[in-house]
Amino acid sequence: MGPSHGAGKKGRPGSIRPNSKPTKQKLGSGASAGLLPLLASIERKPMRINANQAALAGQRILRANAEATQKNFKRLASGIRLTTASDDSAALAMSQRLGAEIRSQDQASRNSLDGVSALQTAEGALQQSSDILARMRELSIQSSNGTLNDQDRATINQEYSQLSQELDRIANSTQFNGKNLLDGSHSSLSIQAGSGTKAGIDQIEIKLNKVDAGSLGISGTSLGPGGDPKAAIDALDKAIDKVSNIRGSIGSSIKQLGRNVSTLGSSVESLKAANSRIQDADFATEVAERTRLAIQKKAGIAVFKRSNEMKSAALNLL
Repeated sequence: MGPSHGAGKKGRPGSIRPNSKPTKQKLGSGASAGLLPLLASIERKPMRINANQAALAGQRILRANAEATQKNFKRLASGIRLTTASDDSAALAMSQRLGAEIRSQDQASRNSLDGVSALQTAEGALQQSSDILARMRELSIQSSNGTLNDQDRATINQEYSQLSQELDRIANSTQFNGKNLLDGSHSSLSIQAGSGTKAGIDQIEIKLNKVDAGSLGISGTSLGPGGDPKAAIDALDKAIDKVSNIRGSIGSSIKQLGRNVSTLGSSVESLKAANSRIQDADFATEVAERTRLAIQKKAGIAVFKRSNEMKSAALNLL
């Protein structure tokens, strides 16, 4: 073995003594070799300073995240998933059609209710007419009694005539929204009871009758002296039957419109449920999306920050 070297002898060039502090080196061929681990730790791909791809990627991620976050906020605030046509054009078109049908059926339901109100107005007037006819028949029976004298019959006939005039007044004054219902000026009442144009299905025609003393066949009857109470009774029986039939027809129309309102109500409920499934936002899904976007935003900021650190590292090489 050769002679041992003492502790005071110098080591080989480039070596560092144990526990010694590293010394700064000037940039040169040796410094370049020493920076390689640093460059590898920053980015293993080639470093370019004119085009920062990482920064561009970070900007793209943050821009897309901002747009998605804005849509997410709109969905959470409005409760509607389809805020714009770009969200789902096919679903939006379907939702728009369903919305139009819902509004049309709602209006058809209101039309039917208006028709019910008009018919109830007419039925109320006919109730008064029926009461008047019943009173007129009662007077006719009274006038037929042989114990009455001419003065008595004249007094009875005065009330009888006034009741006949009241029938005419009711027929000429019964209106709904400015439309006469019982004077014969309108032969029917058309109700748009559906959202389409099919007659008998979407459009219901309700017949209107003239219900005055002349149309009932009692305008020529009299109970006064020289009058014929028995003829008046026969005419009044026919008039009472006619008014009863008209009231029955109106009652059937009211029931028909009422059923139509119920049918439309059920249909609208189903359409609204279907439209809700298409256009309404799922709150749980949107909250989860909000969390995902928040994480994505943090990741984008981290990418952007990392790219700037790489630029700074390149600057330190100068």
